[in-house]
Amino acid sequence: GRVVIPDIRFPNEALMIYELGGILVRTRRSSEETGHIHESERYVEELSDRSVMIFNNTSSLTNFKQQVRDYFGRFYSAQEVA
Repeated sequence: GRVVIPDIRFPNEALMIYELGGILVRTRRSSEETGHIHESERYVEELSDRSVMIFNNTSSLTNFKQQVRDYFGRFYSAQEVA
């Protein structure tokens, strides 16, 4: 079956996803801050360079969910995306 891993932060995690035939999808929020970066966040931008899609979550949760459904609905049936 299909699996969603909601949060990765390190290159070795991304590599395993790629090796298993998966893809990376990045969600970027308007409230993301710049400045001090925690060690676990150091590779996020690097990983984003290999993402197949970047969602800009700048609106409501409802709109964000619809954006995700619209994107993945191109590949999967409506029941699989719900």
